[in-house]
Amino acid sequence: GKNSANFYLVGSLGGVEASHRGQDVIKIISQNPAEVIQLALESKLGKDCNTLSILLHCAPTDVVFLPSIIPELIAFADFPDVDASNDARMPVGEVRRELASEQNDAAVQLLGGSAGWAVDYADFTYERIPDQVSLDVTVPASTIHLPVGSLGSIAVSLGRLKLWTPKPCVMEEASLEADLTDIKLRINTWEREQIDVIRPFPIHVSVAHEETAEELRFDVNINTGALRLTATPQALRVILAVPEVLAAQAEAAQARVAALEEATRALVTEEVSGLLEAADGCAAMAAAAERAQQIEKKPTIVDLVAKFEPITLAVTDSVAPVLELSCSVLRRGLQLHQETLLKKDLEQTSILDIDIDKIMLEAIVYNPQSSAWEPLLEPLHLGATFSTVSDASSWNVSCNAQSPLLLNFAPTLLQRLTGLVATFEEGLEVEASTEDAVGRYKVLNLFGEAITLKFITASGRHLTTSIDPAGSELAPLDEFIIPNAVTALTAQLKSGPRGGSLPLELSRCGAVPIPRSPCVAELLAPKPAC
Repeated sequence: GKNSANFYLVGSLGGVEASHRGQDVIKIISQNPAEVIQLALESKLGKDCNTLSILLHCAPTDVVFLPSIIPELIAFADFPDVDASNDARMPVGEVRRELASEQNDAAVQLLGGSAGWAVDYADFTYERIPDQVSLDVTVPASTIHLPVGSLGSIAVSLGRLKLWTPKPCVMEEASLEADLTDIKLRINTWEREQIDVIRPFPIHVSVAHEETAEELRFDVNINTGALRLTATPQALRVILAVPEVLAAQAEAAQARVAALEEATRALVTEEVSGLLEAADGCAAMAAAAERAQQIEKKPTIVDLVAKFEPITLAVTDSVAPVLELSCSVLRRGLQLHQETLLKKDLEQTSILDIDIDKIMLEAIVYNPQSSAWEPLLEPLHLGATFSTVSDASSWNVSCNAQSPLLLNFAPTLLQRLTGLVATFEEGLEVEASTEDAVGRYKVLNLFGEAITLKFITASGRHLTTSIDPAGSELAPLDEFIIPNAVTALTAQLKSGPRGGSLPLELSRCGAVPIPRSPCVAELLAPKPAC
């Protein structure tokens, strides 16, 4: 093959951590601290070609975006201020211009003075580009935490990425596989409630590239697992506050970015342009330009097939689930075909066709009175096609229903939907404050003895608290229910024998008798929640 050498290089990084004022900014999560990052490069020479294998494995990382760190980083990177009142020193503006000029001159000398060396190195590198490349990359799910003022925080996990080549790739034929798992978005509210807006779901992508004498072809296949989204007033309030938080940081950095742009423009000097002129005689640049022209003249065909598991949007009020919307792409999934051609006038034109064979839409509403989900939109099957040409300014769209449109309207359903809209409006208007917290869950003990409540969580964990008789005074329960995702509770006399009532589910109103007592435990909620 091309000029190269047999070599094997392996290395590992023990760990990386960063903190700001005692708070973690970057934290590696690994059971083996000695192998946080592993890298291996291997080049094998053959009679006809050489192969480069790349292996990269990383450990999970937590990244915390602290708003307070941005202004301090900007101040640290800015030019030092000079006391302008001292006549022996230059004004602040003169000092900054002088420092910027020195930095620019140093960069120009580094680039412009080594133009010949850069060209030689480019040719040297081009001659040693491997004929085949094999990849094995694993980047685990890293989580980015963004505090959102007093409302809470957002935790975004970009997912665990595994990227590999089923067989060594060459320029004319390449295959690439990618798995992306554990993609999720979690909201942590000021009430210590955790809301999984996007629950973990997987994505698998395979790409096959083939180049022939007549055309370039890309075949892409995408398969996703079931995606479940959750919308609540508390989560929506935090998400809508994110642009304001980011805008405040962007405003603080705007002045510094403008200064960097001005310094960057100063780098475009005659010495730097000399480096570009020297590149005209570079064999590597000439070969790359010739290769680009060959590819540009060939038609490019892209075929994409995407198959999706059901996508569900669950809408809940502050207490219980209300509405679920689901969408499923059936049969052949989504098919996309695009052709890009070079016309005689050397202008490119592309033809795009999208075909969705069958989509199923469905909507259900939870009725707390019957503890059952009732259909709002019966399963509706649709098909759609889209086509366009880049020269045209319009789309051809065709949509056909493959089943009747059936909607169910009942007083209970309409009450639930009306109440849901009002709950979201109120939730977005209320400012989060631990001092003026109204509380979602409260208990009133009208019996003459203390009552013990046992909370049942989704994970099976049991918590207990005792409620003393307090007349008409309500006792808060949010600290038990919200952070622990409690689904039900039982009640019993504190002084009585063991054995509580039947579970009282928090998703609906109801009442259960308390054993060995003349009273009941009843769950009430504002209308129309019940």
